[in-house]
Amino acid sequence: MRAQFVVSGLAMLIAACSAPVADDASSGDEELLRKAPIPFVMQYVGAFDGTGHVQSITLKRDGSWVAIVNGVTKRGSFYGPSKLPSNRVQGPSLVLLGKGLRLDVQVDKGATWLANDTLTVTWNKTTETLTAPWSSGDENKCDATKGAWGDDEVNADGLFCTCPAHEVYIPSLGGCVH
Repeated sequence: MRAQFVVSGLAMLIAACSAPVADDASSGDEELLRKAPIPFVMQYVGAFDGTGHVQSITLKRDGSWVAIVNGVTKRGSFYGPSKLPSNRVQGPSLVLLGKGLRLDVQVDKGATWLANDTLTVTWNKTTETLTAPWSSGDENKCDATKGAWGDDEVNADGLFCTCPAHEVYIPSLGGCVH
């Protein structure tokens, strides 16, 4: 009996320790914690600059983020769609979760195409827009990194740039990268 109690207690402890946790995740956020970035979302990773309370956000390809909010560095994980959105005219919605912070983000809000991608961030009852310093949807970057640009057609990942095997299109890193 005692061994069974120890084994089940140990199993519960392992399950609890291996599950991803965000300090401020509500029950609705728990589903988001199970989703990883997809190639359609990965095209937006990089540093975005702002001039308000959110001075910068850097989305990283491993699904983490770093931001400067009111002069303080914050970190966490970002989550977006787990499959290709049916409406690809507008960029995806993302949720950035960190200790004591949740940022709701819309990529390229209300735009069909922008020369530089933007993040519209809703936080603390305010909305701010941050802008990427790199050009978005860059055919030259795609071609220069051995990708194939589809002028009017997107690939299965929803991207105009089809990269060589085992590479992903990330304009902020120069195009197709490992």
